[in-house]
Amino acid sequence: MDKRVTAAALLTASLTAGNALAQDGDQRASFGDETGYNYVGGFSVGYKYLELEADTIRDAYVKTIGLNILQFEWFPEQATWMQNISWMAAIRPRLSYELTPGDSAEQDEIAQASDSEKEGWTRFIADLSIDPVQLFGGEKSVHRIDINYDVQTFLITVQATRDYFYIEDNDAKLLTAGDKIDVNTTFTEATVGYAMEEHDVRFGVGLFSVDYEKPVSSDVSTPIESIYKGSFEATGLYLGGSVRFFDSLDVSLRYDFTFDAEATVDGGTSLTRDEFGIEDSIEYESYTLDVVYDLRKTSMKLPLEVRFNYTQRQFDAFVEGSTLNDDRLFGISLIGSFTL
Repeated sequence: MDKRVTAAALLTASLTAGNALAQDGDQRASFGDETGYNYVGGFSVGYKYLELEADTIRDAYVKTIGLNILQFEWFPEQATWMQNISWMAAIRPRLSYELTPGDSAEQDEIAQASDSEKEGWTRFIADLSIDPVQLFGGEKSVHRIDINYDVQTFLITVQATRDYFYIEDNDAKLLTAGDKIDVNTTFTEATVGYAMEEHDVRFGVGLFSVDYEKPVSSDVSTPIESIYKGSFEATGLYLGGSVRFFDSLDVSLRYDFTFDAEATVDGGTSLTRDEFGIEDSIEYESYTLDVVYDLRKTSMKLPLEVRFNYTQRQFDAFVEGSTLNDDRLFGISLIGSFTL
């Protein structure tokens, strides 16, 4: 509890000082002062390296595989014809897609060697940042309605250091020490919120919904501890914002929290159920840090951005205090932008 109070206090102090927090969907590429006519809008293409660390399976190594990623983004708002229509200029959409490139990517090779239902890393993001005042005929304002949808699918390898049963869809597979399995993992998130955006500072608040499937070990449904395809769900409140330094460095943070989360295995059995059938409440919290360095706005004048991302997601049993799911993701990207 002290940890949550301290985190909330630090968050409030940071926002007051201008070190605000924001969600990943607010990162929009810089396209400079383009003077030509843009027919389709703005685009960004780049390379991302992503790494996942997870501590949800005892006596096993859990890691991601081959997360060398190509990233594509489209910003229709940059089209000149959209800017000339007031209500359309008030809607700032972004579409983003990521994948592991080519048949040589490790993720794709593992997917092909596993089974037809598994696939390598893919990610699809769609978000809108709407100025409600401008949308209905007013002048451009500081108010924003933010809507975001994010789906990530990737493979992780689990290597047991002792004997385990892996249970999925009522099918059990014995893993001896040293055996590996490759498990498809899916993370889906939707958010809707309100933000104020003025000069170099942005602050927002809203609701989030998370649906997460990944491997986890537990003895809640079997006499011995086994590995399951776990399901984690949470709906709650987020606080976020961002601040810009030196006209070229954007720093943003976001904090998600709820007491009303779910963590289940084996068709709906709660991971917090004890031997008497009593279930503990589950809390979920997530921290996201994003840093974007825009080289176009430096003395180098290059149409490139360097991006860094850190995300931590955690599901905990509220009374017992045990961690049910703990993921840490690190990402670094080099992104180039242009208009058509």
